[in-house]
Order: sequence, then C-alpha cells, then structure tokens
Amino acid sequence: MGYDVHGMSPTINKEKSKFLKSLELPDGYIDWKKFEKLTDSKKEKYWEDAKEHKNSNPGIYFRNNVWWWRPLWDYVCEISEDVMSEEDIEAGHSNSGCEIHEDTIERMLIKLRIEIALDNHKTYEKERTEKLKKLPLETCTYCKGTGTREWLEGKQDCNSCNTEYTKKEGIPIGKVKQWDCSYPFSAENVENFVKFLEESGGIQIC
Repeated sequence: MGYDVHGMSPTINKEKSKFLKSLELPDGYIDWKKFEKLTDSKKEKYWEDAKEHKNSNPGIYFRNNVWWWRPLWDYVCEISEDVMSEEDIEAGHSNSGCEIHEDTIERMLIKLRIEIALDNHKTYEKERTEKLKKLPLETCTYCKGTGTREWLEGKQDCNSCNTEYTKKEGIPIGKVKQWDCSYPFSAENVENFVKFLEESGGIQIC
C-alpha cells in the first residue's frame, strides 16, 4: 500500500518524447500490450525516457509507501498546521483522492522552505532516529517470545523475531522493535516532497 500524490496543475518543464507518447493510451497511461511487443532495448529506452521526464517535471507525481509517508506527512503538518485546515491535515491520512489547493500549498511552502534553509529537517531526522533507538524491545506477540512458531509443516523459526535480519541487527530471539520503528524518516524525503510541492499547482492524495 502506498500514497500516490498528483500535481493538480503541475509545471511542465519538458514535454514527453514522441516515443513515450506513442505508447500511451488516451487517458495518458501506458499501453502495456504495446509495451510487451517492444524489444528489450526499446523497453529499456522507455524506462530511461520515463525517468528523464519525471525528473524534469517533479511537480507531476510523488509517491511514498505507507511506512515512509506517515512520518513525512506528520512532519509536514507539524511545521505547517497553522496554515492548514483540519480537512487538509486529514487529507494526508487518507488516500481517497482528497485535494489541497495551490494557495494552501504556497503557504505551506513558506514554512517548509525555512525549515530546510535552517537544516531543521536534518535535526528532526537525527533526533527522531536517536529516540527510536532508545525504545526498549518488546516480546514478540507472534511466538510469545519463544522464537518458534507452529506451521503446517511443523515447528519452525518465527518469521518475525528469529530471522537473518534480526540476527544481523543483534536483536535477541523472541524480541522485536516497537512498531514506531517501522516508520522511517529522512531529510532527503522532505526535500524531494518540497520540490514536488513547488511545481505541483496543488495536490491530490490518492
């Protein structure tokens, strides 16, 4: 599950190549039947052209999976809540197609640009990371702290607390990190989102 954020009236700095347009359906989405008939080199060219178009026009589209989106949106709202309505704030907690219009986005950007100029978003990332590191481990609820679970094939290692990842992280068998640790935050993600907002012309969150 993810959050797809579309610019409502994005700035177009570079038009799509003729090749990209030749593979589009009337609604602007790719015609996968045409795509599958392409040679491997043509398929590679498609992805290169699509990436170039996206990078040239950051206001068209922004995406985070749910794990990255929620901390990002919480941060954005914390900085901008005095220029946002309750409906605007709630829009980011739902991917139901809610819209935030350009005038509100412009007021949000004033706040967010200051945060970035002062490197406050980097300080926020550092402090949040340190806070999460200090959270005590919890007993795994899937195996009740035993490190093993009953499957159809019989007893096996718990796939939550007894994995290669948990061993590499030095987490004792039967213990797990708290749920908040599943939601990462990065200053770079904030910067990419602000670039998108600056050229979006308002946003729709789907």
